[in-house]
Parts: sequence; C-alpha cells; structure tokens
Amino acid sequence: MVADCKVKSRRYEAVGEKARELRRFLGIDRLYTFEITSCIQQLVGRTFGELGVLDIDVFNEDREHLAYVTFSPRLTLHVHCEIWLLAKRGEPKSRFILAHELGCPSSNDLRQLAA
Repeated sequence: MVADCKVKSRRYEAVGEKARELRRFLGIDRLYTFEITSCIQQLVGRTFGELGVLDIDVFNEDREHLAYVTFSPRLTLHVHCEIWLLAKRGEPKSRFILAHELGCPSSNDLRQLAA
C-alpha cells in the first residue's frame, strides 16, 4: 500500500529555497523551463542523505497511483510510463506530478546529495 509521505511542515519560503537549491545542483537555475525527465535521470544513482540511493521504476501496469515515492526497501521513484512520456513531451500536469514526487526525497538536506 502506498501513502503520501508525511514531511515536516515548511514555510512557503523554505520550500522555495529547497527548489532553488535543487535547480542550482542540476544546473538549471537560470533556465525558465527544463526537461524534467532528464533532471530526474541525473539524480538516479545519487545518494539522498540517509534515504539512500535513488532508483526509478517506470511501469506500464495499472497501480493505485500514477506516480509515487517509496523509501523502503530502497528509495524509488515509481512513475507510470504514460506520465513519464507526457512529461518528456512537456505536458504541464505530468511535469508537475514528477516535480512534486521529486520533492519528497529532495526536501531533505540537499547538501547531503552525493554521487
């Protein structure tokens, strides 16, 4: 069963700063728009502090959610292939879904993000 991850409540400004940190880390901080799936692929295999190494599961079968993150047994971003392909093509809602899910592991201290 999948549930939304419960994270510590943060002020709007704090969430924005975490997003800016991640954009700087990815080298997209000066871009108005970017290809979200390429950004995610840059993060796969990197360690998110104590959460572990990020893995990705692009699936084709029906599941309860179209995109979600699991933290055990391994940090994994699960994404339905249709959401992934639509985001790759720039479809706004799919891009938002991926950015939202990416916020779960990256809401931790990005200074701990390592190769």
